[in-house]
Amino acid sequence: MVDLDRAWAGAAFGRAGYSWRLLHSFFRVGAIFVGILAGFNIAGPVWFQVIVFSGFSLITLWLFRQRLVQSTHRDSPDEVDTLVGETAVITEEIPSRGIGKAEMRGTSWSAHNVSEQSLARGQRCRVERVKD
Repeated sequence: MVDLDRAWAGAAFGRAGYSWRLLHSFFRVGAIFVGILAGFNIAGPVWFQVIVFSGFSLITLWLFRQRLVQSTHRDSPDEVDTLVGETAVITEEIPSRGIGKAEMRGTSWSAHNVSEQSLARGQRCRVERVKD
């Protein structure tokens, strides 16, 4: 039995990528708005277009981001919490009460052996707890 330490801060499940995609969508809206103004030949000089783009993007971000995040928020449990009870494979020998490496779902984790027996490389173990 092992405890796994989460060393990669949630990015493995795409949470950081999701935030950047959401942020980029507001900049796309600002670019489309400036493009429409330019299409009607009322966008003005380039410096003014940059100001309008930045201002419009930030205003839409401020107005709509919270609503979009709430509407796309899932009520499912954190995916790391579902690792408890799963089976991991030891990738380097871990002495009794020692720390080593284990692999689960294609990701390498720091593992803490909580048993009185050492764990050999290739041995399977059960995850008892996940620490942040």
